[in-house]
Formats: sequence, C-alpha cells, structure tokens
Amino acid sequence: MLAREFEAQILTTDFNLNKVASLQGVTVLNVNDLANALKPAVLPGDGMVIFIAKEGKEKEQAWGISMTARW
Repeated sequence: MLAREFEAQILTTDFNLNKVASLQGVTVLNVNDLANALKPAVLPGDGMVIFIAKEGKEKEQAWGISMTARW
C-alpha cells in the first residue's frame, strides 16, 4: 500500500479502504466517524439556548446560533 511505503496517514469515507488500511498498519481517519464524534448529543426534551441572528424569508424561519455549542 502506497500510504505504508511513505509512512502516510489516510483520510477517507470509504469503509472498505478503512478496514484494509487498518489491517496493514496504516493510520486511518474516517470522515464519517469524525462527523459523528462532533455531533452534539441532544435528546428530545433537552433545553437549548439559541440566539436568533436574522429573520428568515418566510414566517417561522430564522437564522440562529446555538449558544450551547462546543467549539
């Protein structure tokens, strides 16, 4: 594998490439796993503070920022 020859790491969304590279000792970061790790854990009924920054074009629309976001 080319990544192993250059001692490189792989960034991918391909599940099969992830498995093959891992078996060959290549470090792999799966973009889907990263995205899932960054999603906030919000359950129905949980409270959330939102700052409404701009009105939307239609009624009941707006652009806002979660003040509870973890950056």
